[in-house]
Parts: sequence; C-alpha cells; structure tokens
Amino acid sequence: MPPLSHGMSGTAIYRTWKKIKKRCYHESDKDFHHYGGRGITVCETWRHDFETFFMDMGPRPDGMTLERIDNDGPYAPDNCRWADRADQAKNRRTTRFVHYDGRELCVKDLAKLTSVNYKTFRSRLIAGCTVEEAMQPKGRPRRKGACPICGGKIMGHGYCGKHRYRFLKHGDPHIVAQPFTGKTYTVKD
Repeated sequence: MPPLSHGMSGTAIYRTWKKIKKRCYHESDKDFHHYGGRGITVCETWRHDFETFFMDMGPRPDGMTLERIDNDGPYAPDNCRWADRADQAKNRRTTRFVHYDGRELCVKDLAKLTSVNYKTFRSRLIAGCTVEEAMQPKGRPRRKGACPICGGKIMGHGYCGKHRYRFLKHGDPHIVAQPFTGKTYTVKD
C-alpha cells in the first residue's frame, strides 16, 4: 500500500516550503548565495517534513510571504512569520535605519512621516546631513528666471551658463537646511 499523501503538493505553501529548501541547500539555485551560501539553513523538522512545516506556520494568508524575523537566522518556527512585501522590505540586509526621537525607523518610513521625498531624504543622509537636516524642506526659494547660485539669468535646467555644467555633472549643489523646529513624529502601527 502506498504511503498517504498530504494532498497539498500543488499549493502555494507547498511551493514555499520547496523553495526555502532549494535556496538553502542547492548551489544551482539562483538565490543560493543569499541563503545557503551565507549559512542560512532550514531546521531539521521542517527540512524533512512538510506537514510539520504546515502545522507550525498554518495556511499562508493572502498577500503574505514567509519572512525570517532574524535575517541571519534559520528557517525555523521561532524565527518565521507571514509578512506582506512592505514589511519584508524593511527586514533586508540593505535597509538603512536611523535613530530619531528615541526610536529606530527605516529611512523610508521617516521620509513618509516628514513629507520629504524618500530619494531626497536618503541622498541627504548619504551626503552627511544629520537626520534633522535631512528632514527639512528643500532649499531656498528661487526667483523665477534667476540662477539659485548667483542670481544670474538662467539658461537651462534652472541655472546660468556658468553653473549649468556644474548642475548637469554634480546635481543640485545647494541644499539649504531650514532651522530645526524640534517637532517630533510618532509611528503609527
């Protein structure tokens, strides 16, 4: 008599289980270097038994994927949860966090709270601005038709002929920070 099957081999959760094993143990997998190549493993009970994995994690909620809470830890019951893509993006090795107002926030969340464009906010931090400076609205007000550097007549890209090349090569050279107001922001769960 053949062994009984769990009957879930065509489901999304079964494919998830197969994929975590493949990325951790098969060097031919395109993502192996991000998982098995870094020492990420699957706990022994999950590695050899789909039903245990399913009992521990339950059915996959719509729009959710499997996330490791500790990005350097194994796929195991105490280190995995179902999360949406936005939450998973915050749990990447490349996500940058900043300390502000007594809490740790990812740069993207703090940019949303301050209404500063994320790319502007991030580039200000990379350029060496403090969090408070990066939160300020952009630069000084410009007179229409005047170069923001010298006040001369603009030619193209909002700069005079003398400063246009500098702008095209290096981007906007002036970000003038407004005085910090001391306003605090809270994160809503």
